[in-house]
Amino acid sequence: MSVEQRSGDPRARESTRTSTDPVATAAVTPSIDVPAVEPPSPMASRIERVRLRAQVAALERELAASECRRQAIVGQYELQLEERRESSESGDGVLDVVRRLVPERR
Repeated sequence: MSVEQRSGDPRARESTRTSTDPVATAAVTPSIDVPAVEPPSPMASRIERVRLRAQVAALERELAASECRRQAIVGQYELQLEERRESSESGDGVLDVVRRLVPERR
């Protein structure tokens, strides 16, 4: 036993107990001050909503433009398929396409 625990002074025993007791030590240890998160001001909330609306509008415009580009590509592809179908039905075939693309030598 330590000298403090053998002595009759209860304050000495209390200081010894709190210095080795982890729960008591944690209670005595000062906590780190974490700043409280304040709710955003009405103006800050309004600015954030406006910013988000603008971002959504920009994304919607980008999506619409992308859809237009996709439709244009699909239209071009369908047109080429139709031209090929017509040329194969008329009997021209590949030979006629080559003749149109390559000039004749004379």
